[in-house]
Amino acid sequence: MQASSALILAPLAALALGLGACDDSERPASVSDRDASSNGGSTAPVTTADGRGTPADESGDSGSTGNSPLDVQVLDTVARLRPVVLEATSDVRDQWLIRRTATLEDMAAANEELGLALLDHLAEHPNYNEQLRRDLLEAGAIAAGPAASAELLELIETYAGNRLGKDLALRGRAAIVLGKSDPQFAFETLGRLMTIDAQGVTLPPMERLFEGFMEAVERTDNDPVSILAQLATALRMEQAVRHRSIEALGNYDGPLVKGALTQVLTESTGNTYMRIKAGQAVAAAFEKAEAIELLENVLEVEADTRMQNILLDLLRTLEP
Repeated sequence: MQASSALILAPLAALALGLGACDDSERPASVSDRDASSNGGSTAPVTTADGRGTPADESGDSGSTGNSPLDVQVLDTVARLRPVVLEATSDVRDQWLIRRTATLEDMAAANEELGLALLDHLAEHPNYNEQLRRDLLEAGAIAAGPAASAELLELIETYAGNRLGKDLALRGRAAIVLGKSDPQFAFETLGRLMTIDAQGVTLPPMERLFEGFMEAVERTDNDPVSILAQLATALRMEQAVRHRSIEALGNYDGPLVKGALTQVLTESTGNTYMRIKAGQAVAAAFEKAEAIELLENVLEVEADTRMQNILLDLLRTLEP
């Protein structure tokens, strides 16, 4: 019996010695090894054959994802959207940009079920990098359409975010995406959020809400002039939003447009650039005779030399 035991234990001992002798490059990485390689919770990316970065916490794609056709679609979408590593060559990066653009465009023809599944997957993987999270939000919301609107609005309006995330960039992307995924709802909701005094509400940058609003304008027959006029003349509004609102008003006509542009052109806030934008919009939106009359009236009382020269240049473009 003792001899038999020795015969069994000898190969096992040799095997143990062999495993102990393997070098670090051949040893599988343990959980503690991966944790030790991280710095402050971040994970080092693993580069796939096509240059895509797959951090350790992203490579599993576990959560509730299984092997159903819908699950396969979700994982395929994630793989197509996953960014390349920073060290990727320019041709690999270009291929990713093409693939990413095509994937997001394809979502317009996808069904609601896939869209909601993508949003579920986003919620289940908070450690995905920011670029991938924002793209998954857009892909899921566009495919889901109005079914995702309530959750997008909650994300926009809630400082602490919701199950989809909480960072400001993601909340801002939600505003832009809402204009694409549910234009009518976005037109009404984002227009209201930008033009009310939202006490106690910490919103993403107003420029992101404006971008979402204009996405909705492009996709509906709604008249945005009332909202644009309010934004253009609101002295406390973000400057970038005022600039873009003034520029957009140059594409429309009517009393509200003329009143708003005249007010900005003649305001005494010292913001010359804002007034220049208003002058350009006046030249674009007004009848030629009306534009010339207004610009000449402003020029007569204008004290700023730079603004005088701008007004003269505008008049030259209008006069025969």
